[in-house]
Amino acid sequence: MAPISRSSSLTPAVLCLLLFLQGFDRAFSINAFCGNQSGNTCYPRDCCSQVMVCKEGAEYGIVNDMPEGYVCYGGQPADANSDVCANSPCMPQAQVGSGGPQQGLLQGSYTVCGDGVCEGAESCETCAADCGQCGTTRGACAFNAKTTSNFMAYWGQNSAGSAFPSSPSKWEGDLAQYCSDSTYDVFYLSFLHIFKDSRNPNSLPGLNFANHCETPMPGHTSLLSCPKIGTDTATCQANGKKVLLSLGGAVGQYGFSSDSEATAFATTIWNMFLGGSSTAHPRPFGAVKLDGVDLDIEASGTTGYGAFATALRALFAQDPSKTYYISAVPQCVYPDAHLGPGGSTALSVAQFDWVMVQFYNNWCGVQNYNNVNAWNFDQWASWASTAKGSPRIILGVPASSTAAGSGYVESATLKSIISAVRSKYPGVFGGVMVWDVSQAQNNLQSTGQNFAQVISSYIKEGSSCNPPTPTVAPTATAKPTATAAPTPTATPRPTTTPKPTATAKPTATAKPTATPRPTPSSAPSTTPVPTAAPTAAPTAVPTVPPSSSDSCDPSRATLCYPQDCCPFLAYCVQGKIMYQMNTAAGTVCYDGGQVWASDPRCAGVSCPISSL
Repeated sequence: MAPISRSSSLTPAVLCLLLFLQGFDRAFSINAFCGNQSGNTCYPRDCCSQVMVCKEGAEYGIVNDMPEGYVCYGGQPADANSDVCANSPCMPQAQVGSGGPQQGLLQGSYTVCGDGVCEGAESCETCAADCGQCGTTRGACAFNAKTTSNFMAYWGQNSAGSAFPSSPSKWEGDLAQYCSDSTYDVFYLSFLHIFKDSRNPNSLPGLNFANHCETPMPGHTSLLSCPKIGTDTATCQANGKKVLLSLGGAVGQYGFSSDSEATAFATTIWNMFLGGSSTAHPRPFGAVKLDGVDLDIEASGTTGYGAFATALRALFAQDPSKTYYISAVPQCVYPDAHLGPGGSTALSVAQFDWVMVQFYNNWCGVQNYNNVNAWNFDQWASWASTAKGSPRIILGVPASSTAAGSGYVESATLKSIISAVRSKYPGVFGGVMVWDVSQAQNNLQSTGQNFAQVISSYIKEGSSCNPPTPTVAPTATAKPTATAAPTPTATPRPTTTPKPTATAKPTATAKPTATPRPTPSSAPSTTPVPTAAPTAAPTAVPTVPPSSSDSCDPSRATLCYPQDCCPFLAYCVQGKIMYQMNTAAGTVCYDGGQVWASDPRCAGVSCPISSL
């Protein structure tokens, strides 16, 4: 919504009404300022330039932009030069009415525009004095978790390496390479894919960043030493970007046996990657503090993730020098098999700052946007509107036709979907996430920009920030066509879900990389979750390639693996099983296709819990 016009012809009563209406599309949650009342209250106190919009005690949002010469007093716009505001400790008088001089923090404290520190929710749009002018060397507008224009991406798995195994120039570049313009707002380092690795001292976690970092820390096996990622992270943060660590992935060894184990793991993550420190916890990226943690949980049940997120958020208070975030990336099937919401799942018991729903590799993906029986953004929006912290819902999509098994749509189509969803849910929609950076950079558009630049520019239109610079992607060849089938190559295409895939990046030492990621419904069906009405069975989702020794009838494209009535579907290419998929929740494989698990033909058939 555009800022309120700074016109002296508006009466205080009209201004107050406009401010009240403006606040309703900015869901925001802080400590209780509303009590049990409805209406407006000055935030954080009288004589400041912000208004908290309240409705029955609920905090609907903060209006940041007072007209010139006005401050808030008693919930109403008042003359900033009024005697009642003389010597107010709220802010420097020179900042009154300059366009959102203050921003509230989740802890209930507040920051002051003009104090020389860009902090909290301040940004170049709301406080140029501290954060710099938008589009200057500070990069794009400083991050604001409550906007509708954030553009996010996973980095670290070089998934384009499997699409272009013989073209290193098309592989993913260093992280800092993508931080020089305003295209990206948030990066996810993917992945920490092993929670407890007995090969490391004290069973510390394992990391995988494909060809970006391969050297273990001294005495460790899977805990890597990645100083370059650390310095690149600092560069990105200096340019206003947020860098979070993604935990899990489609392929990994992770999960918790209890809430107490999850709580202890939160301390490990805090000390190794965020604001803590401990001699027992080495820091793979050096002293740099990441901006938070992302949960990409696609296996291992539901136990502990809520306790982990809750414990980690409690630790954030130990470092008031910066704001930390927690995100999650469930698959679009509602509820997600591992994250929820529902019962004691993480999305029900913990607070998340935003949730990136993977609208791909599933029947509920963006490819079915026009199918009212499939597209389910409404369900996620409804949940977010009452969830703890009012998290924004981020639209997760593949960045090219080779990035996922299904769900890729051309940029023009995606723009129309974004426009419709943002208009319908202005207080819930938070932006777009893509899997992944490497796929986006190779998907060139007719404008000469790549897919990420086109979509990011579109969702940022109308803001005071400069749009992404239209530089050509680091490849001279044309973008993969929308019709290009995601056919596996000799180096089995990484799973479509964010994670270190079992086969790997095109380097001499193969490692779990590939195009992990987008696997919306890729979770072992040990904890099946009911899907939508049982009409046609949902499509399967690529996970990991079986052994290269496995073969199949050359005339077949799919077969059940290892046999009929098991929840695994294998894809064949020239007589070889190139990759395997988990069938959708509630279904099993029969004669190379999917049927509901209750199918009488599967009565009494025994299958391994997992063949992965």
